Amino acid sequence: MTNNHTVRADSICYVPKDDGWTFKGYIAPVENLNPEVRFTYRPCIPEERSTVISLLDGKDADVQDQQIAKVLAARIKTWDVKDEDGKAAPISSEFIRRLQFQLFDRMAGIIIYGNRISDTDPEWKEEEKDAKSDAKFNAILTGTPVTEEEVEADAKN
Repeated sequence: MTNNHTVRADSICYVPKDDGWTFKGYIAPVENLNPEVRFTYRPCIPEERSTVISLLDGKDADVQDQQIAKVLAARIKTWDVKDEDGKAAPISSEFIRRLQFQLFDRMAGIIIYGNRISDTDPEWKEEEKDAKSDAKFNAILTGTPVTEEEVEADAKN
């Protein structure tokens, strides 16, 4: 069974075994550095993170960056990054390697290594955050999957 859930990373404390789960990410704008970035992603679980670290061990820095960019391209599902013409940027390892290094490192920390966290998106509404967290928590307790429609209905109530 495949679920297609997108949740804030702080609304659940694990990545469910069933595929289809993505987390919402947000990186706040930093003056003179980067605009805000919204994205959805599949985080690496500990074994995957350890595999990435092991495979990068002893490699030249440029090879490490290429491999990290490939993992990020595979894990990022959507984003609102724009290219120099203001068009939607491709989610590709080639484009990701051209990100400002601070943004590249931050995304790798959030998605691969788990040593960085997403900023709180100002567009996330308090009621939505609470309702989604409650619905996900109840689903965990009962072992019953919750649909995105149920979460949205709870958020409206």
